[in-house]
Amino acid sequence: DGEEPSARFPRIAVTGANVYVAWQDFTCCPSRIDSDIFFAASTDDGTTFSNPQNVSNNAGTLSFIPAIAASGDNVHIVWRDADTDIQNSKIFYVKSSNAGASFSSPVTLANPESLISDIKAFEDKVYIVYSQSQVVDGNQVRDIFFIKSTDNGSTFSSPINLSLVTEVPNPNPTLIGSSTNSHIDISGDNLAITWDERVSPSNPHSEIFFVASTDAGSTFTEPMSISGSLVAG
Repeated sequence: DGEEPSARFPRIAVTGANVYVAWQDFTCCPSRIDSDIFFAASTDDGTTFSNPQNVSNNAGTLSFIPAIAASGDNVHIVWRDADTDIQNSKIFYVKSSNAGASFSSPVTLANPESLISDIKAFEDKVYIVYSQSQVVDGNQVRDIFFIKSTDNGSTFSSPINLSLVTEVPNPNPTLIGSSTNSHIDISGDNLAITWDERVSPSNPHSEIFFVASTDAGSTFTEPMSISGSLVAG
């Protein structure tokens, strides 16, 4: 039945008594090929929730795999938006300053081909990581990028390539890989970011890399493999 709900990829953020949930929903879209990002909020510790609202509202595209963060009444949602053949993939962002009662219009934070984002918020700071394709030394690779806002998502910094923190492009093409599945966590101004990376185009094995910042993302440590030592063992 075309009226049956079809929802996937729920994500949740909690702050105080407020519970915020975002997900990918096909119910919005008669073709069941495209989808939108929906949101619902609770202000009573999850006892009741608001009616779902469509925060992407982008007909004819596939909006999927959201990530959500919250700080007080400020709610931030990012997701991957692409054509229905999963091409032209971008990172979209919306925010709410009234506990999810209403949201800004979606804005594009990263151009094609970008995917799999994560987000965290602390006070008026918003931190986002995502992967994006680019050509380095003639190779099509995917690196991890970081952007931040210090004004509650009104503006964002220029992207920092975390895969190659100090040198772009990487002077050693044998170390050029493909980085995906980035995740971020924060504690105050301390940031910790991980991702998986195929460390060479000719070698299919992947390792888990880590970077950290102690100054709210102004600078980062060099990428460190925290799983590579397992190979020798």
